[in-house]
Amino acid sequence: MNEEVIISIKGLRVTEDTDEDVEVITPGKYYLKNGKHYLLYDEIDEESGKTIKNMIKITSEYVEVTKRGGISSKLCFQEEKSYQSIYSTMFGEFLMETKTDAVMLDESDEVIEATVKYELFINGSSVSTNNIVIKVENKVRKNFRILIFRNEDFTHDLKIEKSARFRLSLKNE
Repeated sequence: MNEEVIISIKGLRVTEDTDEDVEVITPGKYYLKNGKHYLLYDEIDEESGKTIKNMIKITSEYVEVTKRGGISSKLCFQEEKSYQSIYSTMFGEFLMETKTDAVMLDESDEVIEATVKYELFINGSSVSTNNIVIKVENKVRKNFRILIFRNEDFTHDLKIEKSARFRLSLKNE
């Protein structure tokens, strides 16, 4: 796995009233140290506009998510265990607890995928059951396809880095 990676985090949050899907895809840094996978990436807090520095540590037994900046927290996920932490925002602090049902890790030279299933408690009350899939892939891939769909109602900007080499062919069918 290269140092430069693409990190995809897909989450499903189920509450009494709704199911909510969330997906974040971002460039990041990857390294392996003492058998642990480390992912580093930044995000912007929508409320404050501040940068949040994220670190995800992954092993076959646990996943740990640490946030620093506009939001400060450390969430730990280990199968059949509960962890408490303080979640600090510009609006105040909350006591969070995660009760993890499952942690699964699938890894190869090209892709790392971790899945976490857990229940989230805030200030002692259960607020949701959650499923998160964290997928890490090399940023530069040898083979890829670009599909372009033409639609007057849809505009999409495509950015390709200078180092990428590709051939684009269009067919009018």
